[in-house]
Amino acid sequence: VYYLVFVLMGISNGAGTVADLNILMEFGHAAERPMYMGLARTIVGPVLLIAPLVGGWLAQVVSYPLMFGVSLAFAAAGLLLLWFGVAEPRHQPEGRSA
Repeated sequence: VYYLVFVLMGISNGAGTVADLNILMEFGHAAERPMYMGLARTIVGPVLLIAPLVGGWLAQVVSYPLMFGVSLAFAAAGLLLLWFGVAEPRHQPEGRSA
């Protein structure tokens, strides 16, 4: 079972990384793409550093159900922001960026 979990995690991480980089290439004009990629990595970095620490603190000090609830709330907020706040760049008229 552990082998299956790690194989599936590897597939998920690989696919997510490829999809993430490719969708960033769709935003903006060719001259702006390096800036988009740099900003995407820079802005996400502090969150990826702090989120596990806050999650571990919540699990240790308060409870696991609260930690999972907060995680679910942030995931739902992110999904709603993505769904309603970001225009699919491949569906935009030529010359316009999202």
